Formats: sequence, C-alpha cells, structure tokens
Amino acid sequence: MNCISCGNKDDTVPVDDYKIWTLYHCKDCNLHFWDPLDFDETQYRNRVKYSRYELFEIIEPYHHQALKVLQDNFKGIHGKLNILEIGCGNGSFLNMLTDKSGLNANYYGIDLNCHAIEFAKNNFGFGENVKCVDFLDESEFSSERLYDILIILEVLEHQTELHVFIDKLKKMLAPGGCIIGTVPNNDRYIPLGIREIWDYPPHHFTRWDSLSLRRLLSNHNFQTIEIMSCNHWSISRLSNHIQSLLVRRFRNFIFKKSVEMETTNMTSLSTFLVFIRTLNKYVIKYIFRILTMPILLIMHSHYINSGRKGTLIMFFAKNIK
Repeated sequence: MNCISCGNKDDTVPVDDYKIWTLYHCKDCNLHFWDPLDFDETQYRNRVKYSRYELFEIIEPYHHQALKVLQDNFKGIHGKLNILEIGCGNGSFLNMLTDKSGLNANYYGIDLNCHAIEFAKNNFGFGENVKCVDFLDESEFSSERLYDILIILEVLEHQTELHVFIDKLKKMLAPGGCIIGTVPNNDRYIPLGIREIWDYPPHHFTRWDSLSLRRLLSNHNFQTIEIMSCNHWSISRLSNHIQSLLVRRFRNFIFKKSVEMETTNMTSLSTFLVFIRTLNKYVIKYIFRILTMPILLIMHSHYINSGRKGTLIMFFAKNIK
C-alpha cells in the first residue's frame, strides 16, 4: 500500500479496521489514511434537511483564530482581495469576515449542501457569490478568476483524491496566494478514549498531525507560514462532548428498538427524539454538568498534564510556485 500523501510504500502499515475500511499509517510522513477511498457525495448533497445549517449561525473558536490570522497578514493591503471558502456551509464564517475582518475583499463560497447554500443566500445576502457545486468537478466549478486566499476549514480530511484536490487549489490561487485551513488533530486528547463517529469513513478519510501537514504542503510547493493548535478542551466542552455521546447512544437505542418492534408511526418517534434533544439542550445539560463536575475536573486536569494539543490543527501557507 502506497501512502496517499508522500507515496512511501515500504513504511506504510495497517493499524486498524472499521467496517469495510482499513486504516494505514505511513511511518515516513506520519499520515493515517483509510482504504478504500470511496467518497459518497450524496450524503451531503441529498440531505432533505440539515437543520444545523438551516437554523443556526455557526461560529466556533477556530473561526476567531482564523479571522485573526487573516487580519494579521492581509489587513491594510492595497487592492481588493478575492477570497473563496471551499466548504463554506451556511456562510457563517464568510459573514463573520464581511462584518469583522476589515479586509478589502470580495467574498465567495461553495459547498456540496444546497440547503446550506440557500441559507447563505437568504440570511446573509451573498446571492450568486455562493454556489452549490463540487470543487473538483470541472463541469460544475471552473473559474477564470484567481483567488488571493482559499479557506478550507474542516475540508482536507474529507478528501479521497488528495493530490487532485491540492493541485486544484494551486490552479485557483493567484501568484503568491495563500491557503488557510483546519483539520482534526490526530494527536488530540480523546475523552474516555472514544473517537467521535465523524472521524471514521465515510466522513473522514485521513488523520493529520503537524508533521504530515508540513510534508504535504512542502511536496506541493507551499511555504508553511504557520501551523498552530486550536480548539482546546475546556470543562464545558468536555461535558458537552461526553453528554452528546450518551444522548446519541440513547437516541440510536430508541430508534433500533422501534425498528425491531416494527413501529410504523415514525412521525411520533421523530417528535419524541426532537423533544429529547430539546430537553437535553436546555435542562439535562446543566444537571449533567453539576452531577459530573468532579469527574470533569479530573479529566480536564488529565488533559492539561498529558501535554496533548487542541482538537484541531490550523495551517497557513503560501503558494511559492
């Protein structure tokens, strides 16, 4: 098996299995990747409803960190910048940049989820500057416009055609253009040792650390300007994480039992699950936090003492060729 990033074959070994996938570790560049690399874009395109995108403006701590990086490096530059966010979701970060960055820029965004794009158009007024397209599909997305900044937050780990994706980024960048992105940190602290379900296929196909990122960027003639840790654990985030695991397991248990009992009234089941989610958000969350505070304090102390980094790695790099 050849490493999908550096191409090394001799030092790439299998280390884990999940359903139909095998996880490989390249000891040369330290990338972990799954095989087979089968990405099903319909899981994003064909969602009839994606309420998290449709109902909320989503701003995470790493968005603030990315905003600061862009301000530090581009504020006050003469001329108008063209900025494209790939995987822009509902446009929350683009809207944040528009309102708070102080950059002289035109903002554009693309995403596979058409419901998210509709939200961006209707709620943030981006109009035709945001589109529901596949970045890698030339028939859907090809532009004569070159971009000064490409934003790929939580995007790289989804890619199954890694080099094709990076080459397309370089093709879309203006001379001296930059990319800024984030990936889940494979060296992060994992509460209870239980990895999140989204860190497995068919959601994520690669697991990155600072070494594997630097090697990828260097191999594609990017100058790494900065790689930093972000989204560190707090007591409240630990509490929310553990509780979400428990609530998800309860929800899946109820759904499984309903199927086994051949429940036909799916509307009532859906209403019940929504009720549980709402109750969890406004009541159970705080009761859970109070009851488990001693455990949370021990876990947070263990996280601090472990020397582990934040849940994400942010990278900022310049195209030099």
